Amino acid sequence: MHLFQFSQPFSGGNKMSMFSKKPVPDFFGLLLTQAELCVKGIQELCRYMELPDGPEKQHSVTKIVGYEKEADRFRKEVVYGVRETFITPFDREEIFILSRNIDDIIDKVDEIKDIMEIFRVEPGDSLKKIAALSVDSMKNLVKCVENLRDGTSETQWTYLVDAKKLGNQAKRLYWQSILDIDDAQLTQGELIQNRELMREMRALADKIGKTADEIGEVKLKMIK
Repeated sequence: MHLFQFSQPFSGGNKMSMFSKKPVPDFFGLLLTQAELCVKGIQELCRYMELPDGPEKQHSVTKIVGYEKEADRFRKEVVYGVRETFITPFDREEIFILSRNIDDIIDKVDEIKDIMEIFRVEPGDSLKKIAALSVDSMKNLVKCVENLRDGTSETQWTYLVDAKKLGNQAKRLYWQSILDIDDAQLTQGELIQNRELMREMRALADKIGKTADEIGEVKLKMIK
């Protein structure tokens, strides 16, 4: 499939073609790269949570920021491709939404890093477990996106179910983290900061679940 556009006005003496061919973007590949960067970002967030203050922790911050910026570049490629390409492998609006949902995940990772950096919040065991579950859940979404190119693949449903199950486990840990913080001896300011971090971790799990739902909808429409 190619997108054709006028290269220049036609002239009888001009030997160049009236048309130039522009390749269709590999939307599946772009979406997959976005999802893979989310995995890397969440994995680095897990590592950041375990590191003591120092140069190594700041290097971890730099890596998270780098993943977010790189993901933004691929997101822009998707947006440009959707706008400029006449033929897309599935509904252009759904490509746009799925890409946006994946981008929201890495954005949330960056926000969580900012909260811990600004407020110097030390995550408890429950929040670390939520981050680890989010890595596993996101890995399942990567498998889903890999299989999206094959519209008849049934293995995708298994990955989607697993991603949702892990997301539900993360939500249960969110409630556990609230109990943990209530038992801790914290000042009012520390309590507010920790609750904000917990809400953001819950939001990360929710965004992964929302993306899984969107992939499921795309899959259903592709097999009709």
